[in-house]
Amino acid sequence: MRKILFTITLLVMSSLLFSAWSQNYYSTEGRMNADTLKKHDLPKGYIGLGTGINCFTGMLGLRADLRAANKFIVGFGVGVGGWGSKISAAISFVPKDPKGMSYGLGFSHCSGLKDFETTLETTPDGKKNVKMDLNACNNVNAILGYHFPVAKKSQFVLEFGYSFPMEIDNYKILDNSVLTSNGKAVMSLMEPGGLILGISFLLGL
Repeated sequence: MRKILFTITLLVMSSLLFSAWSQNYYSTEGRMNADTLKKHDLPKGYIGLGTGINCFTGMLGLRADLRAANKFIVGFGVGVGGWGSKISAAISFVPKDPKGMSYGLGFSHCSGLKDFETTLETTPDGKKNVKMDLNACNNVNAILGYHFPVAKKSQFVLEFGYSFPMEIDNYKILDNSVLTSNGKAVMSLMEPGGLILGISFLLGL
């Protein structure tokens, strides 16, 4: 099911990127070229803080967006979350920069955690502390963003989308506990992947 969702989302995002790129979103006065960048004094990039679920920065971290080409931004994120530290990278098409929607595809890597303990439902012992290793994992991310300029060189960015895990059930139980279906469901929710919801505040460079 996840492979089907991934394929459909990838096709939709690719179509949106191509459609947005192929259309003229700007009037003559608004085209993104060197002259208009200078005229509107748009920053060459942004840096700031972000938070959310399955988002660019994890639960809390730093984000940097750099203008790579006409209407395209390359983003980098580093932060921490429930599966260890997180690093991310993505490329986004922003047809009406600096305000409006962006369409991006990205990749993220979570480091995992050693000797992690949490309370889970097991059989036959019921709820108890379970010791495990959370293994490193990777995700492919389909991202929709919305950019709200603040003053001249700052902005809020909202993130939506879906994060597709490249590994599933990527943990190893160390104390021979046997998880029930409820315990496995909790671990599935904890693993990186699923709905993306995030917000970042970025300062212009």
